[in-house]
Amino acid sequence: MANSHFFKCLRNNLSKIYEVHVSAIDPTDKSNKRNFEDTSAFAALLQCNFVQAQRTLDKTKLGEADVIGKLLSELFKTAAAPTATESDQELAAKLKKSVEDIELNVQSDFDKMLKKLLPVMGVMGFPSLNDTELRPETSLNVEALLSGHTKVVYSGTDGVHLPEGYNGLGTRNLIYMLLQLESYHKIYRSQITRPSAHLIFIEEPEAHLHPQMQEVFINQLNVAIQKLSSAYPAEDVWNVQFIITTHSSHVANAACFDAVRYFYNQKDAVKSIRNTKVKDFKKGMQTISVTDKEFLHKYMTLTKCDLYFADKVIMVEGTTERLLMPRLRELVDKSLPEHQKLASQYVTCIEAGGAHAHLFYPLLDFLELKTLVVTDLDSIKKVEKENNKKKKINVWEKCPVAEGTRTCNTAIRYWFAPKDIKKIEDFHLSPVELSGKSRH
Repeated sequence: MANSHFFKCLRNNLSKIYEVHVSAIDPTDKSNKRNFEDTSAFAALLQCNFVQAQRTLDKTKLGEADVIGKLLSELFKTAAAPTATESDQELAAKLKKSVEDIELNVQSDFDKMLKKLLPVMGVMGFPSLNDTELRPETSLNVEALLSGHTKVVYSGTDGVHLPEGYNGLGTRNLIYMLLQLESYHKIYRSQITRPSAHLIFIEEPEAHLHPQMQEVFINQLNVAIQKLSSAYPAEDVWNVQFIITTHSSHVANAACFDAVRYFYNQKDAVKSIRNTKVKDFKKGMQTISVTDKEFLHKYMTLTKCDLYFADKVIMVEGTTERLLMPRLRELVDKSLPEHQKLASQYVTCIEAGGAHAHLFYPLLDFLELKTLVVTDLDSIKKVEKENNKKKKINVWEKCPVAEGTRTCNTAIRYWFAPKDIKKIEDFHLSPVELSGKSRH
């Protein structure tokens, strides 16, 4: 109760106690400082916009279906601004002229209809000598028309069109995001003094999108920037950077490693306090070769790989182990208490193969994921054979575990190899040595 009361008081009084001050400081001379009255100077330096996850595209509430119309209204407002481009202002003027023509027609028709009603109103004593004459006046606003009376329909055959709500939420979500980006782009172009950087935060773009559409969205985002910028050939390309939050492995895997920032929740001794560590893949993956990075990225893109969102990882060598793993997990859960059961944790299974499993080790260490590797011992022993020239030579061949003196399994050798080893070929383990080893 004490903590709850403290945080409530803090929330209510924080804005009263503290104020925001903006200052510009010369990085080469900290005494060279300039203070600003408000945050407008900072806003001119850095523009931030948000496309939030709650895009209210469903029809559970009244008026929600008009959200795209409201976006069109914002686009018109930006196009009609004095600082907008000439083509945008011309288009806005044409829209306004069309609405003014409609106003004149409506005004004329209303006058005639109202005069026909006056005899009926006269029976009720209206208008009397003291009453002024009634004259209708209709005013139409372009923004209001677009916002409240514009809906997106989907073309059909024979002039029958489907309402916006009849299409899937995924398509509507994609249309909304693209219109929102177009709106922010026009706002950016219409400014006399443009900010040096434009950040757009897109929260969970995967909402209602099927996996293929999610991957297309993230892959084509830069193409969309070029497309929007092509409408202004005399100007520079839109200087924008997107920051995307996601819980989708399809969106995350489609991005290159250098672009990923991973938020890792650390276990803290203090309850109710979340301690989050931000991991920069661009720095953390520097020890991995370019070839290995390409392999990992292709694997995560082409397979169902949920490493980013897993609590624990089980790596298996082949299809047989992968098919058996769900049943094995069920059997293990029978011996575990309720709070430790694997069924209540997000455990992902990766079929990597014994020859490639070791490529995942640096990534797993960086993500701090507890991992179980299920692989073969691949025991080998030295035998004497004759080569093509009838000369006796020693070769290593596979054998039963009881007869083996070494393992040729690359995943096992990399797992237990000392950190200072230069060549993995110089490190060997026998099955007997392996049975006495463990690595945590």
